[in-house]
Amino acid sequence: MRLLPAAILASAALLAPSLAHAGRFAVGVSLGRTQTEADASLDASSTAALWGRVGFGKRFGLDLELGKISTEDDTTRIRTLNLVGRMSIADLHGGAVHPMVLIGLGTDSTDAADYTHGEFGAAIEVDLAKDFVLGADFRFGDRTVDAQPAVDGLTDPVTPQPAFRQPYDLTDGSYRAGRLYLGVRL
Repeated sequence: MRLLPAAILASAALLAPSLAHAGRFAVGVSLGRTQTEADASLDASSTAALWGRVGFGKRFGLDLELGKISTEDDTTRIRTLNLVGRMSIADLHGGAVHPMVLIGLGTDSTDAADYTHGEFGAAIEVDLAKDFVLGADFRFGDRTVDAQPAVDGLTDPVTPQPAFRQPYDLTDGSYRAGRLYLGVRL
């Protein structure tokens, strides 16, 4: 799945001539929480990300997010890369408030495994002083393991399943995430 970042860069290179007419750019930071369905009884992990956005007209945008997921005790280091399409479904309060629908694809990587995920969600974004954006989003997703190296000592000799699973580690299956973000338009 190492080809996904190369595919993203190739797509950006193909779009480069049209970006001058595509609308405004934005960059920012986000903080949030995420939780897998398997860890529903445990505390959620925190997330932090840097993001950049290219707007295509007034209604559509494409975000590239580079982030990390941190557990309470930092037992697992998770790096994430997301490509998120967003569509504004309305302009409220004189065009300053924008409810949005999100759809995204991405990769997650730990020291032990690589994953891909797909997600969908909703966001509300507020324009602040013309050049700043403040927003919140909530996403549901599904994660699938791509590659997981065998690690000696973690399997039970009787069954081929792991003898234990470290909490807060990524797993196959559903997850949910919420975040707050702040950005500046360029």
